[in-house]
Amino acid sequence: MMDLVRIIIDFGLVVLTWVVQLVVYPGFRFYSRQEMDRWHPVYTIRITYVVLPLMFGQLILHALNAWTNQDFLSLINLMLVIGMWVITFIWAVPLHQKIDRGEDLEG
Repeated sequence: MMDLVRIIIDFGLVVLTWVVQLVVYPGFRFYSRQEMDRWHPVYTIRITYVVLPLMFGQLILHALNAWTNQDFLSLINLMLVIGMWVITFIWAVPLHQKIDRGEDLEG
């Protein structure tokens, strides 16, 4: 059962990532600076309600899997999840903070 839940959460995050990358972020180009300044803080709060529980669930389930199975594949999967957390908090969060501050992201 835990394997099925882990797969569902992993798949959910993959789908969410593709939707954000292919639909949400390109859509930001259609906002004026003033509209983006109003919308982006609302967007980041709302998307956090979706993303954060999935990310925590993924981390917990992969950690439990690595703890109980203690095999190479489980460890690699956990390292990949941790790597995604690192990328999120080193790259994506600061980028959204720049948008919230109204900084230019081009060039």
